[in-house]
Amino acid sequence: MMKQGIGIKRLLTVFVLVGMLTVSLSGCNTNGILTDITTAKIATNPYYNAFLSSDGALWVQQQFTEVTAMTAETAAKLGDSVREAYDNGIYDGQYYGLIRLCDGVLKFTDSIYGICVLKTNGELYLYPGGDTSMTLIAKGVKDVFDQNGKAFYSLENGDLIALMSNASEGDAFFSDETGRNNLIVAKNCRDAGELFYVTEQGELFVKGVNSYGVFGNGTYDETPFEDYLLGLAKEPTGYDIRQYVKAFDGMKKVYGLTSNIYAIREDNTLWAWGNNELGLVGNGEQGDGLDETRDVVTAPVKILGNVKKLVSADARTDITKYTSAAGPDAVFALTYDGDVYAWGYNTYGLVGDGKQAAEGEELIVNAPKKILSEVADIVSNQYAVFALKNDGSVYGWGWSLGGETGTGKQNANGERWALKAEDFVAKPTKILSGVVLMCETPKATMAAIKKDGSLVMWGDNPFLLVLPDSVVATTAGKKAIAIQGVPTVNLFIKCEISADGEIIFGNE
Repeated sequence: MMKQGIGIKRLLTVFVLVGMLTVSLSGCNTNGILTDITTAKIATNPYYNAFLSSDGALWVQQQFTEVTAMTAETAAKLGDSVREAYDNGIYDGQYYGLIRLCDGVLKFTDSIYGICVLKTNGELYLYPGGDTSMTLIAKGVKDVFDQNGKAFYSLENGDLIALMSNASEGDAFFSDETGRNNLIVAKNCRDAGELFYVTEQGELFVKGVNSYGVFGNGTYDETPFEDYLLGLAKEPTGYDIRQYVKAFDGMKKVYGLTSNIYAIREDNTLWAWGNNELGLVGNGEQGDGLDETRDVVTAPVKILGNVKKLVSADARTDITKYTSAAGPDAVFALTYDGDVYAWGYNTYGLVGDGKQAAEGEELIVNAPKKILSEVADIVSNQYAVFALKNDGSVYGWGWSLGGETGTGKQNANGERWALKAEDFVAKPTKILSGVVLMCETPKATMAAIKKDGSLVMWGDNPFLLVLPDSVVATTAGKKAIAIQGVPTVNLFIKCEISADGEIIFGNE
């Protein structure tokens, strides 16, 4: 049985994979599955969906109010169940509408401040949502990154800027086009996250509380992380938690957690270090929650070779139900050979190997375990994982509280924190065929584009992104609960795939 400390210790553990996927059909393999990802983009969150066409047009689907003001066409698309719910006082009157926000877009990212829109002329705008107004953030921008809702952008002069509404006294500041003060994180960068940045030369610099050995230099801070979290101890005297420390070199892609770092090097080998209490490092060992020297891996360890991509999934609570935790619980790696490996906390079958421990027991997979082959891409929507196979079929598994797995399975009582074994899909299950693109998102809504151009969505559906399976009243406030347990067509936005492989979105 795991102790309460695990839940507290992992409270702020957040996987920071970028919440979007970019694609180009010109990079299809012989089966028509996307392999090179360069052009169109989709991002979803609870407040809006964003669609970037290959032609640079950015569409935003966001919530509107006053269901009585719907056009007849919109009302017809929403269906009788929504109208009936509204008439009975269950539905709160919010629905999704679609606008063409702007053109000439090179890239966008999702952040806690809104959508960061990078145009082809190097101007970076912030769109907070609600209308069509955008605020100019900076000029001369080379790239923009999103890690766990935190936005970073790099300038042509090599500065890496953290998009912040304010910064602490003593930080270096950059005054942008609107007078907003932003923190200069580093120079000469090509990738960034909340915990790390990577230079153009492939050097990795990390920061954080070193209780989990995230610095990767063979050391760790013996003060328990929860003491810092709960304010029981002062900041370590040897370093500042805002200070970056060089950890590794030869980097190609880095994924950061609050207590773990995963790094894919230029030779495509995957290395990991940090918190190993749940076997998340993947080195074949695990901690016991009692001895810090066993719970942490303080230097990079080679885990796998030939790795293309990494994602994670999160059950958001531990088996003891003491507290919620922001995961991840399991990590998944896709190799260039098309194999998917998984490891981590598998009490509810989240690893996807078909095994599942009885409630109250603990099951940990502490080394990469092959669970699928012939896979072109993997993505995650936080609670569930999806594999797009070479034949265009999509398989899903994980926690299905709000229909997130797309298998039609969902938590019947809707109690988010009362996890039960039956709420999980413990083995990859086929949910779609004929797919060319899947969306990545850190939230619980999922989307995919099929070869015929149809855009399907599933998962948590609080503002009626698609026609819901049902609309029922909650015990408080008579809010609508809309769960889409299986992939269903989003009727409000159209998608066309041209002969030369461009993906064009629109509403006509």
